[in-house]
Amino acid sequence: MSKTVEQSLYKEKTMKKPEYIYIPYPPINNKTFSEMSKREALSFFSWFIENLDARIHNMCEYLQFQGGFDPETLHVLWRAIIGKYGSVPQNELSSAISCAGLYLAETLRHQYPHLTWECRLKGPKYGDKNMPVLTGFYEYSYHPPFPMYFEPENMIRVQASRLYDHTADEGQLYRLFELWSKHARDVKSLPKTQGDG
Repeated sequence: MSKTVEQSLYKEKTMKKPEYIYIPYPPINNKTFSEMSKREALSFFSWFIENLDARIHNMCEYLQFQGGFDPETLHVLWRAIIGKYGSVPQNELSSAISCAGLYLAETLRHQYPHLTWECRLKGPKYGDKNMPVLTGFYEYSYHPPFPMYFEPENMIRVQASRLYDHTADEGQLYRLFELWSKHARDVKSLPKTQGDG
């Protein structure tokens, strides 16, 4: 990435330290997702969709990151997260990390328009049941291909774990984007094989 392109992805810095603007979660009575009723899960999903853009916007403002959902910006985003580690309150960093996962998911969705957000009501009890997931991914090595679900919260936490042992690098999100891109072909566009009818 050229220096000019990289600089264009950052907003002009000001003397005032940016403050993180929180959007509080809706009350869910301290339940885990797997403990939620269908009604509670759908209510949370509605909140998730309604606040998705605002949460990403607040993260970008906090990190002074221009965004744009171009895959190349994932390098700049994760570098900004790495740069905040150890220098800001943990709750601010944790919120920014969560929203970085949303940004990664939206970058995938912008590149592959058939991907959609859904509430995974029938997921495994100790997996992503009742959680907002990005759908439209498939494992193509099997016939027929079976669906895969991108759950951004857990995906990004795995990447963030490398902050704590100082092995994080700016390419992590981009590599995750490339990995999931391999599963993002629209299954309806795949050529039929013998026996499909």
